[in-house]
Amino acid sequence: MTRKAWDSYRNLLEIRNRMADLFQESLNQFDYISADQHEDASWAPPFDVVETEEEICIYGEVSGLTKENLSVQLRGNELVITGERRPDMPGDATSYHLAERVYGTFQRIFRLTENISEHQVSTQLKDGLLEIHLAKHKPRLIPIE
Repeated sequence: MTRKAWDSYRNLLEIRNRMADLFQESLNQFDYISADQHEDASWAPPFDVVETEEEICIYGEVSGLTKENLSVQLRGNELVITGERRPDMPGDATSYHLAERVYGTFQRIFRLTENISEHQVSTQLKDGLLEIHLAKHKPRLIPIE
């Protein structure tokens, strides 16, 4: 019997991924909104999802992005948010001493469990906060004659 060497980073990463999958599966059992991140994305900004009786509100921290670098699309029961953060370093910078900020594209997909009124969606970008308000579709009462 051969022994495998303990690769602590790989094993911890595998445990983390299993825990994330387990957590996501437990959330999907309920009627909450689920969110996916595109696997090719290089980074993903954090988002909050809040629900009231009238609407679903999604707030995302997208500092450093402009309206031109963001896209919000409603596709059936999915809200797709994509964006790109570009480096803003001076052109003559030849070497980095420290680089902690992340750049590149991201895509977030929020699966909506509520019926959304497609014509009552509003977005606002202010001070690095993206706000999306999705009005819930109210059922129409049909009178019986």
